[in-house]
Amino acid sequence: MKSDNYKYLAKFYDWVLWGNYSKYWEILNILFDKYISLNDSIKILDLWCWTWWILNYLNYPDKVEWIDLSSDMLNIAKKKFPNNSFYNISFTNLNINWQYNFIYSIFDSLNHARNTEELYKIFFDVSSLLNKGWVFFFDFNTLSKFKTFNSEIYQIIKTEKDIISINREFIKPDCWRWNIEILTELSDKKWFYGKSISTVLEMSVDINSIVKELEKHFTKVFLYNLNDLNIFNIENNIIDINSIDFYRVWFLCIK
Repeated sequence: MKSDNYKYLAKFYDWVLWGNYSKYWEILNILFDKYISLNDSIKILDLWCWTWWILNYLNYPDKVEWIDLSSDMLNIAKKKFPNNSFYNISFTNLNINWQYNFIYSIFDSLNHARNTEELYKIFFDVSSLLNKGWVFFFDFNTLSKFKTFNSEIYQIIKTEKDIISINREFIKPDCWRWNIEILTELSDKKWFYGKSISTVLEMSVDINSIVKELEKHFTKVFLYNLNDLNIFNIENNIIDINSIDFYRVWFLCIK
């Protein structure tokens, strides 16, 4: 992960984040209500906050701190939420002098680790930052989902002055590259477009291997299918990852 890969994307990220993501903050709020309280000592950490419009929809927003590798993403987030704490560091080098009660990373952010070793280091670092008995929650795009991808133009977005084209490019079975091309209308020449390109890699790992690694650092690891997610009764809603190919899996880990 290089921060400059997100330099141009940051300006348009709120446009690029397509689809209905209300289920994400609904899930987080249910978990917050289940595992935390209004206790002033509670601290929540978001790994890779992007431009972080989701804070508008979260319970306990004043208790959330944010990490992102991209200073451009963080600068936008800071303007939206100036009272929250932000850390401009990589989530593969979590050198923070705090302990947290709840750490989460959503929108398949952990798929942007560069390799398996980097992903597993994140698990170790997160467990070091969590207080005993507390929660790490994240989602992950699976290898099964990667098999459904085609090398194609995935999306074209038109804003007031810009055209954003997103396409996927096959690298290898466990890695795809997202190419984001941005054409910006220049004020002095209405007919001419300036061109910027961001390239973002996304990788995946066998889910069974992830579970084995997580179990080294957490006492309990629960898995959920996004479409069937019911977290009101955690212990009775575990999926069997060997029974079906899931495209996205949610992990809830208790230290």
